Amino acid sequence: MLSANVLSQILYVSDPGNNAVNAFSITEATGVLSVVPGSPFSLGDRPGAPAGLAVSGNLLYVGNTDGPITGFAIGKLGALSPLPGLPIPAGVAPSGLLVVPLPATGAAKFLYAADFADPAGGIWAFTISSSGALVTVPGSPFPTVLSGGPSGMEWSGNTLYVALKSAGSVAAFSISPTGALAPISGSPFAAGGGASSLAVAYGFLLAMNSSDKTISSYIIGPGTGILHPVAGSPFAKGAGSGEISFSLSGILYMSDAQSEDIAAFTVDSTKGLVTAIGGSPFPVSGGPLALAVVSYPASDAP
Repeated sequence: MLSANVLSQILYVSDPGNNAVNAFSITEATGVLSVVPGSPFSLGDRPGAPAGLAVSGNLLYVGNTDGPITGFAIGKLGALSPLPGLPIPAGVAPSGLLVVPLPATGAAKFLYAADFADPAGGIWAFTISSSGALVTVPGSPFPTVLSGGPSGMEWSGNTLYVALKSAGSVAAFSISPTGALAPISGSPFAAGGGASSLAVAYGFLLAMNSSDKTISSYIIGPGTGILHPVAGSPFAKGAGSGEISFSLSGILYMSDAQSEDIAAFTVDSTKGLVTAIGGSPFPVSGGPLALAVVSYPASDAP
């Protein structure tokens, strides 16, 4: 359930067909989606298309298939306005983005970008400045595996997880105070075919396997970040060619660009089991890919 000071949540979805970002408000009790006024929000006249989304406070960052990362300021009702000082180069095709707080204090934040087309499977790392501008971390990009096809990412504690779509596995890195990455013991960990998107829920890591049409669920080893499959994993999910994202209301959303819809699942908080909710999937036009969920405190209500 939502915490007491949360008024509503917004789900952002990339729209490659229109080179834009769609925005939906989430109904708390049911998880049903409603279009935010002004949506879709255009990325302008670019040769590529939006492929990855990440939220940092009232900022939304967008990866693009032609290489750069751009950004938007988020308004109270979920509307988006362009952020000055961007775009910034981020390899060939930053298809997955993730914001992570500084592990030691949480005072600083890093933005990680998975470059799907990089031959070394590179992960770009940036420090997010107070203005929302991005500064490249020394040593970036950090390699995963050759031709691994890194895409979706998630984090837990001091560990960054990366879905390797072409390798059918999940890479895991420890995060230093500077934002630099180092592989942890046992990485990468086996997943299903086409592992392309990750989410963390109740201490479990969830991986969407687009080729197998399943969702893998792992217990995250306390203090180590090592992944252990839960009983019954992987779970059948039907189609799915986009991303998964977990909301504070306990719903796991999954986009599908091919069938043009968004599916929704519950995640068992003690066992990590994944189950579809009633009424799912919800139709969405434009070939939805990337997802991002934003929560609004009651103090920000208009």
